Amino acid sequence: MTSEVETKQEFPRYYGLVTFEEMRATIFKDVTDEEMEAGARLLLMKCDAYALGEVRAKSKYTKRKMAKKIGVSRNLICAFEKGEVANEDLIGSYQRILGEAGHTLPER
Repeated sequence: MTSEVETKQEFPRYYGLVTFEEMRATIFKDVTDEEMEAGARLLLMKCDAYALGEVRAKSKYTKRKMAKKIGVSRNLICAFEKGEVANEDLIGSYQRILGEAGHTLPER
């Protein structure tokens, strides 16, 4: 079995030692700046959806009630909260409904 010290020496890049510039020049070399920004926005929306789902779960709203209030299907709510669907309108609806109900919303 390998010790933690040996692993760190053998795989230093798994411990945060890779700079963004190194990643950009290698892993993401064929990705445009616009694609990087779009990917970052998508990731943030998925994080927002998950966090809002956590707040919703602690609220009086079930997924079914939230879907009815927004006017979408329960399946869409499930996919949204799992991060399978990223939608700014849904994020806005969640924020409005949960905010009106007096819940503290996650900050980014």
